[in-house]
Order: sequence, then structure tokens, then C-alpha cells
Amino acid sequence: SVVECRVVDAGADDQLVALATANHGVLEPTFDDDLRGMTVGGRRVFTPPTDPGDSLESYFGVDVSADDLRIDLSERTRNPWGILHGGLTGLLIEQAAFRAGIAAPTDFVTRYLRAVKEGPGEIRVVETIDRTETRLVRVELVDAGTGRVAVVSTVGGQRA
Repeated sequence: SVVECRVVDAGADDQLVALATANHGVLEPTFDDDLRGMTVGGRRVFTPPTDPGDSLESYFGVDVSADDLRIDLSERTRNPWGILHGGLTGLLIEQAAFRAGIAAPTDFVTRYLRAVKEGPGEIRVVETIDRTETRLVRVELVDAGTGRVAVVSTVGGQRA
């Protein structure tokens, strides 16, 4: 579920003071025996690419040939629940922002609306707003298997 809270100043003609979004989901990993032995605070070790020439894109199989980024669901890209890993999603959104001309992100807001279960995931910049020295981009991650938007993010920062 997703909840949005808007705080306005009633004495100032309902001027927006704050905006917050919260979401919640309960997932039960019933298929991964490795998780049964993990205690709270337990760690899973990520094995990074061993070849210094490998990029994260090549390691995770990200297609960067088009304007949009595209990633297949695989053992390397799924979390223990079998869906696209949220941390990897954040990296892809940041990469899309770099490709859209943001040199140094200073603001990063991501809303996870639903899981990417079928894939592939398609990451695209859907809007760009320029200021004097900064840029704001709105990025969406779509589960191409379902055609549904899974993640909406805004990234702001210095223009390249």
C-alpha cells in the first residue's frame, strides 16, 4: 500500500509545507533455504566483478544500447524473494540520471510502487526540468512483462 501525506498552512491560503510518501509490503521468502539460517542483522556477501575492466552494467547484464536502460531478471539481479533487487534499482535510476545530464546528484527520492516480478525492467527518463545550474529528472522503472510502472523516482543535481 502507498500513502501520501500533504501538510498545508491553512493560515497561508493552504500553501504546501511538507509532502511525505510511505509504502509498506510484507514478503515471505518461502523458497530460499539460505534465509532460514539468517538471524536478524545477518549478512549476505555480495561478490563484485573480479575483472577490473567489468562495469556494473556488464556484470548485471544491463542493456545500455538504447536511450532507456533494460535489465533482465536473473540470479544476479533478483533479491531473496525473486524480484528485482531494490538496491540495484537505485543504481540503475542513478545511471539513468547521469545519462540524462546530471553530473552530481544532490537529491534522490524513490517510490517503490510494486515489485518487478516478470521483467525485463525498463528504466526511462520521462521528464527533465532545467534550472540555471541544476537539472531535475523524473525516472520510471516499468516491468515490461506486465507493462506496469513499478518505481517512480526524481533525481536532482548539478548539470553535466
